Amino acid sequence: MISVERARLLKGRVVTATLFAAKPIDQSPGRTIVGAFDLPDEIERVAHLNGHHYDLEGTRVTVAGRRRVIDHAGTFVEGVLAPAWTEIRVEGKE
Repeated sequence: MISVERARLLKGRVVTATLFAAKPIDQSPGRTIVGAFDLPDEIERVAHLNGHHYDLEGTRVTVAGRRRVIDHAGTFVEGVLAPAWTEIRVEGKE
């Protein structure tokens, strides 16, 4: 898996990434969000795919798209503080 330092160097560039769809798949309007296994560095690694894909959990997913690194601020979710976290994302091409 890519390190956050390497991901920051590639931020904004078009890349091809492969991950194992290990987390529940999120079906958002017009896209599918796939999360990789958590690593000890606690960096969230995800791919945003165009369209809806219902058969990806537990499979290997390859996506070409723009690399993003997002530093999320801490926030309250249902009254519980979710601490700040960093996300490495690949947004699939249109």
